Amino acid sequence: MKLLAAGLLVWRLADGQVSPEEGADTPHSVGSLQKAWVTKAWALAHSDPATPTPRSTCDRSSRCWLDGGHGAMDLRGATARSCNAYFRRLAAETPEALLRETLTAAGYDVSGPVTPDAAIGLGPNIVIAPRRLLQAYAELLTTAWAVRDDVRREWLDGMRDAGEGGTAAGVPLRGLFAKTGTVHALDGAPLGTSGWAVLFDPAGRSGHLALLPRGTGSRAAAALGALLQKENAGGRSAKEPKLTERPVSVRLFVALRATEISANNIGSAPVRVDGPGGAAWIGPGSEVALGPGEHLQSGTWLLGLPRFGLVRIVCGSLRARGNPEAPGVSLVLTTTRRDYVEGVIRGEMPSAPRARKEELGAAILRFLARGARHGAEDVCDLTHCARFAGLGPDVTWTSRWTALVDKRNAIAAPPAFLDDAGWRRATDAATLSGPSHFTGHCGGAPLSEKAVWGSGSETPDVCPRHSGEDASFRWTRRWPSSSIDAAFGERVVGLEATEKGGVRLTVATFFSPSSKKKSFLYDDLHRRIAATLGWDGLPSPPDAFERVEGGWRVSGRGAGHRVGLCMAE
Repeated sequence: MKLLAAGLLVWRLADGQVSPEEGADTPHSVGSLQKAWVTKAWALAHSDPATPTPRSTCDRSSRCWLDGGHGAMDLRGATARSCNAYFRRLAAETPEALLRETLTAAGYDVSGPVTPDAAIGLGPNIVIAPRRLLQAYAELLTTAWAVRDDVRREWLDGMRDAGEGGTAAGVPLRGLFAKTGTVHALDGAPLGTSGWAVLFDPAGRSGHLALLPRGTGSRAAAALGALLQKENAGGRSAKEPKLTERPVSVRLFVALRATEISANNIGSAPVRVDGPGGAAWIGPGSEVALGPGEHLQSGTWLLGLPRFGLVRIVCGSLRARGNPEAPGVSLVLTTTRRDYVEGVIRGEMPSAPRARKEELGAAILRFLARGARHGAEDVCDLTHCARFAGLGPDVTWTSRWTALVDKRNAIAAPPAFLDDAGWRRATDAATLSGPSHFTGHCGGAPLSEKAVWGSGSETPDVCPRHSGEDASFRWTRRWPSSSIDAAFGERVVGLEATEKGGVRLTVATFFSPSSKKKSFLYDDLHRRIAATLGWDGLPSPPDAFERVEGGWRVSGRGAGHRVGLCMAE
């Protein structure tokens, strides 16, 4: 086996083949890398989709690798941070025979009892060879689980998050799926550790497994990421599609729990539909009600959500799947990069001058190039990624759940915002240096990637349109205590906006005998608040919190994360 920089050993999976051969079939303990199959075993043992994945608290008494504990954890966060306490709970809630069967089916050699500690990688009696481990992770990313695929997708979201603030935060490349593991030193050195890391492209087609004989999983991930960055510095492989040719997968209507979704073929040709009942064709002007498991081939679709009064035109193929949280379906659109850019411009800056639309188009393409944001899918249609409105029509939300649409203009696809020449200018600009993020308003004080997300560039993109202070930049929100307690899953007694090492954080203090505290980056905080107060509950990273009667007064400035291209005039 060739020893690389920092003593790193690396195996690569590409086109279904693992290389190099040396050491690829030698089994080892891999620690937390096996937690994915603890998760799968738990899902099999809790097959009712109405059963949510657990939420639990990791503290000083939890026997986690992080002495102080990780605080409140869900599956996504526990995967990103590799929380032993959380996965020990999953293992304890799963029959031992099912844990053994699931690990064995994935390719692990299991000897002796499968205790919760052994199941999560804290022991020498469960081993796997690098070749089989890479193949198992590729299958995990590309193949839906027959039971509780919603749990698999939550795990994949955690793998994406691992590189953006979790145990693989040291990886210099964005958008990769990551998982780390740390075991007792494989050479037997007293008190020593060896580190494992897997990094995969979001599509699951290629991946790398690294072993750092003397180190931790986090260090193995950082070293592997640095190696891949160096290898990729020479540019794109001849077989790799051009940036503008790669399709984009978009999670649609993620903030809505739609029990009914219809799709009307407004194109000029029949389109094939594959589903549990077999294949069929939808002619022009015909409509179908979408159910879980149905796949509509590429076409132009008028989507309708009757409960909300919402319609949206999209171009591309559609995949419907069951919603684990309620009856109904959720949708994934696969569309071209050009159509995705058009949909974001319509959602974010429909009235801007042409040059500004091209500027935004370039930023969107750079953003997509940084990798997937949502597990197996690239993006969602919310401001977490970008407001994607497809080809319209324009919608006015009269309440959080009610859309007002001009039906007279709802059945015809509008002309493109960017003509062929504008699209060429946007794609050419995307290859040059420039913002790869965009925000509704910089607030007069743009932030760096590191300030908001804890990693990335430390230099803000200076906004040429806004500077200094202006009262119109500022916003306030009132958060009722009941909504905040529900968002965090426990009682919150303190909130503070602070900064540590150039990173903006919100520190929450929870009611407990020790008044435990936990820090949150903006994305994590925004996601939690959105669950109870909507996506506008936290317009941008907060500047200050004030305790008021019945809750909290939150203040800040700007709209969005305030990183990159400012889209306000």
